[in-house]
Amino acid sequence: MKSKSARALCVLSAAALSNAAVCQEIDHRRGTCEDLTSYVKNTGVQLPDGTQPSDDKPDGYEGLVKSSDGTWHRRNAVGITVDTPTLVSKTFTDRMPIGSKSGGSQCFQAVAHITYTFTTKSRIITWTPNPPACDSGACEAELTRWHNWVKAHEDAHVANYQYYDHLTQTMFANYPVMACVPASLTGRALTQALNLAFWNTCIFPKIRDLRFKADWTDKLIDKVPQLSSLPNCSVCEPCACSRAGPNEIVINGKCYKTGVCPATGTFGKCGLDKQGQAIQCCQVQKQNIWVCADANNNCPMP
Repeated sequence: MKSKSARALCVLSAAALSNAAVCQEIDHRRGTCEDLTSYVKNTGVQLPDGTQPSDDKPDGYEGLVKSSDGTWHRRNAVGITVDTPTLVSKTFTDRMPIGSKSGGSQCFQAVAHITYTFTTKSRIITWTPNPPACDSGACEAELTRWHNWVKAHEDAHVANYQYYDHLTQTMFANYPVMACVPASLTGRALTQALNLAFWNTCIFPKIRDLRFKADWTDKLIDKVPQLSSLPNCSVCEPCACSRAGPNEIVINGKCYKTGVCPATGTFGKCGLDKQGQAIQCCQVQKQNIWVCADANNNCPMP
């Protein structure tokens, strides 16, 4: 869908969390419907800025392909959302021993204070038909429907990640922990060993589980293949008019039928419009000819 078009635009929106940033990038494509379908199928949406993998075998992503310009894309997708957690701080307070040293171990309880920030970025593809659609009104309505669907789909991914991000922030803001370390440790060595034990046994496994649930739910949202949700290109077809056609003429990029309207009178043999009404004849003064109105029964603009 990318005919090497416009740059990606990032729109920062107010997030549900004070320390969560949501960025939606728009990657605009121009071309034919075949161009759009081929691009989505073979290349797909580019990963948002700042989320590109640094190696040739990215971990944690599925269905990625590397384009000739070195950027990574998700094949068969018209949108993608990436949520990136960043650990800001981890501290442990109110440490107290539990029982007495026995069996070579000493055990403590404490309160963990874990702070994360999260950056959620989405990129969606939009499309403008080129050449222009013959029925611009119907095509515009279809593209609006499709663009809204793509945006709503990625918004669902954002909402999913924000739910689990918020859960992570609130759960571990003041989280009780307990761990045991060798009884021989004292002073700074004891503190370092305990902090590591608190993290490895009480905090990290639960954070990892929350991320797994977030990613699992994210995949469920994608159960409907995005390739099957491309716009209905039939309403965005260009006019089949040829300037060389004996009974056709192109005016302002649109095709109009000639040769059937009488030089006088209102209606000729132009057929019916979408509402079943007789299509009117239109006088084009610049060319001094009569033509049939378009499928919406509109005469060409002077």
